[in-house]
Amino acid sequence: MIQTQTLLKVADNSGAAIVKCIGMLGKNRSATVGRVISVSIKKLAESGNAITSVKGAAVSTSGGSPTALLKQGDVYRALVVRTKKPVMRPDGRRVSFGDNAAVLLNRDFTPVGTRIRGPIAEELKAAGGGTAWAKILALAQRVI
Repeated sequence: MIQTQTLLKVADNSGAAIVKCIGMLGKNRSATVGRVISVSIKKLAESGNAITSVKGAAVSTSGGSPTALLKQGDVYRALVVRTKKPVMRPDGRRVSFGDNAAVLLNRDFTPVGTRIRGPIAEELKAAGGGTAWAKILALAQRVI
């Protein structure tokens, strides 16, 4: 369960490492797997783990290394893909993960990154009408 002020790992290669939840989209006070939240970037990833250009965007260089497209303090939307709190499945199984993680989204709800690290929950298939997160499911290494 994700609440405001919760720190989450970023599961994609967008350039951010840790984000903080600053709000929920909708009236709910907490979010679970498949919910969209508003986040602020708290820590950037090392340059080896981040994408440095998107569709021909200009990237500045300082000291010979390209800078990431994201900046600390930027506000984005994010989709929750893993939570520590167990999620109950219809067959009675409970699934939980070792960390809370999210995927950063653009304004049109497409993922910022091009790869997703680690497993994501199967509940994304049912969230948002089934086809809303097909791109994220396709980018994931493993769906559990």
